[in-house]
Amino acid sequence: MEKDKIKQLADYAISECTQHSKDGKWSIPYEELRDRFNARIFPGNRNSRLLEDELRQREEINELIMTEDCIEMTCHLEYCGHCQQGGIKGAMNLLSLMGCNLYDVHLEHESPDFEFQDVSSLNKNTLTEKGKEEWSDVLQAKVESIRPQADRLCVRLTDCDPFRVLAFTEMMNGQCDAEDYERWVRKDGISYASAGNVSEEPLEKIYSADLIATYEELLAVPYEDNVTDYFGDYGLHYFRHDVTAEQIEPVYKKALAAMEMTEEEFRQADYLYRGDIISRMRDCLLAKELQIGEKVLFVATEPYGGEGDFAFRGGIVMAIDAEQKTCKIQGEFFAMENVPLHYVLGRHDMSAEKHYGFDHVKPLFSENPALAQHYLKEVEDIWNEKWKEQEQDEKSTPALSM
Repeated sequence: MEKDKIKQLADYAISECTQHSKDGKWSIPYEELRDRFNARIFPGNRNSRLLEDELRQREEINELIMTEDCIEMTCHLEYCGHCQQGGIKGAMNLLSLMGCNLYDVHLEHESPDFEFQDVSSLNKNTLTEKGKEEWSDVLQAKVESIRPQADRLCVRLTDCDPFRVLAFTEMMNGQCDAEDYERWVRKDGISYASAGNVSEEPLEKIYSADLIATYEELLAVPYEDNVTDYFGDYGLHYFRHDVTAEQIEPVYKKALAAMEMTEEEFRQADYLYRGDIISRMRDCLLAKELQIGEKVLFVATEPYGGEGDFAFRGGIVMAIDAEQKTCKIQGEFFAMENVPLHYVLGRHDMSAEKHYGFDHVKPLFSENPALAQHYLKEVEDIWNEKWKEQEQDEKSTPALSM
């Protein structure tokens, strides 16, 4: 394939991500590139390797994975128009960024005449209330860009006095009066009273940002109403710096209700991966949303055309088990029993656009191509393990002697 054609494909992939992604993440199916550009892109072939090389050279790309079915990419947030209400630039300040628990931070400034000291860690609890008040001008400085460099994270600031930024980094390294340092920087083991005598226990210890972020995503809560945000470069959700426990509490209760769990049950479940929270919440929401007889797009739990033929399929919902969170779906050739509800990706809707590679599909509780691909791999692994165990059982069963 010609170099210009490879560049065109890379331009398209990055454009789709930066124009449409709300968190810096996006997936481009190879099938979409083949249909749109008549490009021979298949897993592991020369064209896919050339495209990968081209994408990795682009400054917009932070992470890139070429899977068996699609390109999974993460772009730096400052290039994404819908991220942070128009990108990091002009939307995020240093204080809100500190909610992400940063380590080995190197602050930069638009003025080239200043070199600031590295700060070992910055988080929402680094400073006391008096410290936040004293350094409010630096904390309100706008974050123009974030980029990893060697063993540190470079954060470029604008709209602030570089002399104050220099003094801030020196203070964080203890180069100030001991009395001031004790008033401004929080120390472990010491209880600090906050404004209004509000508890200083971190909100992350009281509530789960992953749980609430999942609720906001699946229920399509408007960005301006969210209490969580997403830091793509670190791949984590966090509470916005200006939200209070009073604002978080009602959303937390709604998220628990969507999971059909009490707070104690959720904590005991101890979800290690946000994907598991998404699956559980989708199960519970879809148990109430799906209707018997409607046509849906789902992750087929059995191969249609032979070994390894797992794909997204269309089918009719025949039964729903709200207790077990499964359903029966009549596919094109046969019915599939006990399909996990979270495998149902969308419903047929003639007014809907193309989703998951299919026309006229309305996503159910947000579209997540990467997670859908994970479900495909999951069902194939389960199927292969099932037949492997069956073969072993057959081999271990002694033959009858005559």
